[in-house]
Amino acid sequence: MRPVIIRMWDLNEAPDDQIIDTDACILSDKTAVSVDELGITFYYFNRSIGEDEEVLEYSETKRFELLADRNNFPAINVMELATMTIADLAEYLR
Repeated sequence: MRPVIIRMWDLNEAPDDQIIDTDACILSDKTAVSVDELGITFYYFNRSIGEDEEVLEYSETKRFELLADRNNFPAINVMELATMTIADLAEYLR
């Protein structure tokens, strides 16, 4: 799994579109997984990741800059997530 920061746009009816940045690991061309203080989130996209979203290379510095409001680190971080097996991940999903 490759750790990245995925930049998504919340295209709702609001006059200004909100940018949503999240650190995640890419599982496949249309699937990513993220971990935050609330738990594990799977993202499923209709198109290949990067067609509608911007994929930024992951670094701790970039994470701190872009995700400053989410600096309460979860029990596992995205770098640990990148090295986990499905069995390891299943332990957290119990």
